[in-house]
Amino acid sequence: MSCLSVLKLLIVSPIFAANESGQRDLAREVQAVFQAKCAECHGSQVREPKGDFGYVLDLKRLATVPEKIVPYKPEESQLWRLVDEDEMPPEEAKAGPLTKEQKRIIHDWIAAGAPITPTRHQDPSPASKATENFATSVREKHLLDWLGKLHVVVIHFPIALLLAAAAGEAWFAGRAPEPASCVRFCILSGAISAVVAAALGWLHAANGYGSGSPLILTWHRWLGTATAGAAVVLAVVSEIDTHRGVRSWRFRFLLLLVALLVALAGHFGGLLVYGVDYLDWQKAIP
Repeated sequence: MSCLSVLKLLIVSPIFAANESGQRDLAREVQAVFQAKCAECHGSQVREPKGDFGYVLDLKRLATVPEKIVPYKPEESQLWRLVDEDEMPPEEAKAGPLTKEQKRIIHDWIAAGAPITPTRHQDPSPASKATENFATSVREKHLLDWLGKLHVVVIHFPIALLLAAAAGEAWFAGRAPEPASCVRFCILSGAISAVVAAALGWLHAANGYGSGSPLILTWHRWLGTATAGAAVVLAVVSEIDTHRGVRSWRFRFLLLLVALLVALAGHFGGLLVYGVDYLDWQKAIP
C-alpha cells in the first residue's frame, strides 16, 4: 500500500465512511452514532429497553417504522425531533449528549431516505424506483404491523375455548363414556383460533410487544406456538375418538397438556403487558 493510501485511510476514514465514488456512507455513519450514544438504552442486548424500543441498531427495521422515521423528512420524524430537542439521549445517559456532528449525521441519514445498507453495496438504480420500492415496503410493513395488533383480540378465543374443553371433559368424564359434542366443538374451534393467534403473535412480536424483556417475549412466543401445535394434535385425536365413539387416555393427557400450555403462555403474556410484578401480593396491598 502506498503512503498516499495510508494517509487517506488515517485522515479521511475516521471523519466520513465513504464509498469508492466519494459518496458518504450514511448507513455506516449513523449506525456508529447509534452504537455510541443510543445502544445503551435501546440496543437489542438491553433486557428492558426504554420505550419498548430495543432495535436502534437494526436500521432495516428502524427505517420502516413510520412512528419513528419518515424517510426524506427529518422534521416529521419522531426520532429526529427527540434528537433535535436534546431529549435523546436523556441527561442521565452514560454516553452523554450528542455532538452537533452526530446530530447532523442523523439528520442527513433521514433526509437521504434512511438507507439501510452501506452505499457501496447499493445498486445504482434510479432514485424514483428506489423511492417507489421503499414506499411499497413501508406499506407492507404497516399492514403486517396492523395485523399483528389483532393478536391481542384473537388470543382470547383459544384461551376460553380450550380451557372450556378441559372443564367440559372433566364434567362429562364420569357421566358419559362417549365424546361430548360440546367438548369436540370447543377443541376444534380452539385449535383453529390458536393457530391464527400464534401467527398474529409472531407478527406482533416483530414490531415489539408490551413492556417486558426480550427473554419474556421469547418464552411467550414459543409457548404460544407450542400451544397452537399441541391444540392441532389434540383436535386430530379428538376426531379419531369421536369416530370410535369412546374417549382415550391419549386425548385426556393431551387436553391436560394443552390446558397447562395455555396457562403458561397466558402468564408470560401478562408479564409482557403488565410487567413482572403484576401479581405481586405486596404491591396489591393499599
